[in-house]
Amino acid sequence: LLISNGIVFLLQVVSQFFFNAKILEGIFALNPNMVNHFYVFQLISYGFLHGDFFHILFNMLNLWFFGCEIEELWGKKNFFILYFLSVFLGGFLTWVVHNLGSSQGVVLGASGGVFGVMVTFALLWPNREALFMGIFPVKMKYIILILMVMSIFYGGAHIAHMAHIGGIIGGIAFFFAKARYKFNFNFSISRYLQKQKMKRKR
Repeated sequence: LLISNGIVFLLQVVSQFFFNAKILEGIFALNPNMVNHFYVFQLISYGFLHGDFFHILFNMLNLWFFGCEIEELWGKKNFFILYFLSVFLGGFLTWVVHNLGSSQGVVLGASGGVFGVMVTFALLWPNREALFMGIFPVKMKYIILILMVMSIFYGGAHIAHMAHIGGIIGGIAFFFAKARYKFNFNFSISRYLQKQKMKRKR
């Protein structure tokens, strides 16, 4: 995810430099009006585009900081599902709110997926301390509450509030669904058959 986001951002910079136009953003950023005209892939693709260097830097740092332990605990497949579910719900909620009459403009960035990962991290390890704003040691359960309030009330038109909130919903939904139904997407047919064989032997 880090590498793919970095490559896409590099393509954004190069295309804008040579063509003096935001070509990738025009096609792959989330534009709710274009989604209404069957550009449904934008509900995912917007998560790989970023506005500037610091936008992608902070998103990827947070994805790395909080995502590594979740991936180690749950496995790669489960982590991908968590991440892309959060990205999708961030885009989907943005699209829904736009069509309900609150214009959302064009949205891009991995923040929806990152917020989903962060809230999942807080649910798994609520008392783990992290440096809020890189300075203040605060427990994760409080950091998430702060971020949720900021996502709703802080910022301006350039902040994708609905994408953040949708990402948070995705993280919470996946965490509790996994805890409730004990599902595991790291499924292996060979491993399953081996377990069945051992069961018959026992």
